[in-house]
Amino acid sequence: MPNHAALKGRSGTLQDAARWPTSQSDQRRRRARVQRRSALSTALALFIGLAVFGASGTAEAGTAWLLQSPNQPYSYHRTTAANGAVTDRFELRSGDQWAKDAARYDDGRQRVVLRDQAMWPNNADIWVSYSMKWSGAMPTNWTNLTEFHNDRESGESSGKTGPFVMIIDHGKVRLQTLADSRSKTTSKVSSVDRYSMPLFPKDTWTNIVVRMKLNPSGNGSLTFWVNGVQKYNSGPIPMGYNDVEGPYFKYGIYRGASSLTTQVQYANVEVGRTSLLNRVSNPKQLAN
Repeated sequence: MPNHAALKGRSGTLQDAARWPTSQSDQRRRRARVQRRSALSTALALFIGLAVFGASGTAEAGTAWLLQSPNQPYSYHRTTAANGAVTDRFELRSGDQWAKDAARYDDGRQRVVLRDQAMWPNNADIWVSYSMKWSGAMPTNWTNLTEFHNDRESGESSGKTGPFVMIIDHGKVRLQTLADSRSKTTSKVSSVDRYSMPLFPKDTWTNIVVRMKLNPSGNGSLTFWVNGVQKYNSGPIPMGYNDVEGPYFKYGIYRGASSLTTQVQYANVEVGRTSLLNRVSNPKQLAN
């Protein structure tokens, strides 16, 4: 697993700043140390991200992904084809559980997902593009495929969920959003179903592009394309939280307890603030 402290390293704490001398020569030395430290932190984060998960081009440069997995031999596998296509394969079987879920919950929920470590801001376009294919059997109860998730902050209640999720439920693909403009989420927030459509065809690649803007006060937005066709455009909606840190992106399989075997593959996952509108009509090439 990546070293969280190394990934979060920046240019020093406020306590460090209070101790540093203030003469011009000392300030120059301080700036030089800060620049070296910042460069080292960035290089280390990038190295960790590539060493653990490969040079996939997913998310922003220097972002490492954390794998939350039952750690079975079949749980997760990444391949990079000769044409550069990157494919992540996730699989869950009966009884598979991530150790932290088994310790935290008694409902048997299951997951194998990759979690981004970038925190995405409010009031800015966030783009996601990928191709996906599912096989095996899909449970009728809830199965999250992709989502943006906020961690609980100090003073907040448990059960906090993310501002956006694409969920499979009873043969439907549903887009759900949540919003809370309070400074602290001290009670459960209900999700809103924004759009639904029939489940994507089995054993068939589906191309997806999402553009979203987080704003809990009503100026958020969500646009959703499938196979080059715009399926949903929300207009202004409340979406997201009034948090110090924004949400992170996750993809894979996260579901309620099930005895079914499900595989989901994602190809060429991209997340960022640079427009991916061209992926609507020109998705990245799949593996040969």
